[in-house]
Amino acid sequence: MQQAIFDPQGQLFARVYRLPANATPQSLPQTRREVTLGDGIGLLGYTAHPTPAQAGKTLYVELHWLVSAQPTHDWTVTVRVVTTDALNKSKRVAEQVNRPGEDSLLTTRWQPGWRLVDEYQIKLPPTLAPGVYALAVQLSTPQGAHLPADGTAVFLGTVTR
Repeated sequence: MQQAIFDPQGQLFARVYRLPANATPQSLPQTRREVTLGDGIGLLGYTAHPTPAQAGKTLYVELHWLVSAQPTHDWTVTVRVVTTDALNKSKRVAEQVNRPGEDSLLTTRWQPGWRLVDEYQIKLPPTLAPGVYALAVQLSTPQGAHLPADGTAVFLGTVTR
């Protein structure tokens, strides 16, 4: 079963699919990276495109979430592109920060068994040098809680420019 959701201008905003338990989803992550973050939220993997990434353009990152229990907090997601300097310290190159669904689907509304594909559009700087960059994700609340709970980000993989 499919449900279409439209924005106030009448444009298609999202599609909701309801599948039987254990059905194979139509959209699978390009890169599997299974991580249990906490508060009922797990990550199955991600897809990033275009590859290679292009300086001054948008990098699209789709996060594939899996919900095991209804989250108790309203989590904000940060997706970062980072590089490592000569002292081996991470430096943010670009990021996007918002609630899932571009602030439209609060995690407190997520239900057990839901599988969500959530897109982040990260504007890369025009001066981005060729190289390999890390892609990382972290969830947080305005009250200072983090997922993972230790405040670190989850390394997803790399993006090449």
